[in-house]
Amino acid sequence: MTKTFVVFLIVSVAFIIKSVVICKYTERVVIFRGSKPHRADGPGLILVIPILERVVRVNISSFSDQLSKVSHEELLKRLVEEIKYQ
Repeated sequence: MTKTFVVFLIVSVAFIIKSVVICKYTERVVIFRGSKPHRADGPGLILVIPILERVVRVNISSFSDQLSKVSHEELLKRLVEEIKYQ
């Protein structure tokens, strides 16, 4: 194997490892693309683009009783507010 192939293989494996995020049941993940919130996901296995997206975890155990009544857009807004508060 050539050095170029080995470097390409190492970079590819690192990219795949960084693109998988596992979120716990009591967490939600807000994914920022650039500086704007792109989406809120969780719990479970989440795929992200490591170079373009930034992942911020939010613990929702403090306000989980209120989440069943809100829409997806409202959930994203509340999670972003929680991140700014931290």
